[in-house]
Amino acid sequence: MSTRQKNLYILLIILLMCNISLSQNINRAGTSAAQFLKFGVGARVSAMGEAGVTLTNDVSGLYWNPSGIARIGKPSLMVSRNALYTNLAYSFLGFVYPFTAKNVVGISAIFFNFR
Repeated sequence: MSTRQKNLYILLIILLMCNISLSQNINRAGTSAAQFLKFGVGARVSAMGEAGVTLTNDVSGLYWNPSGIARIGKPSLMVSRNALYTNLAYSFLGFVYPFTAKNVVGISAIFFNFR
């Protein structure tokens, strides 16, 4: 390998490392892209400090941990709307339908809109 190729590889590695170090730091809700994903769904899990990933046996499990809907025994619907600051609204719509004890289907949608 020639000296020119080695220098080119070193330059390429330095440029890639600079790109990683200059990446965007997302740390405050509502100040950059996709921050609405940090808002929780469901009063029960939100009241527990959003630590209910293993406890979700209701429709909010579609958001927290989709495998939790396997414990739902009857058709369930959840509609949630949170009015946020400055005319922003965050809504969740989820439906779970158990066919048998082992076959469950769920669908959900999250809406983040400006009123």
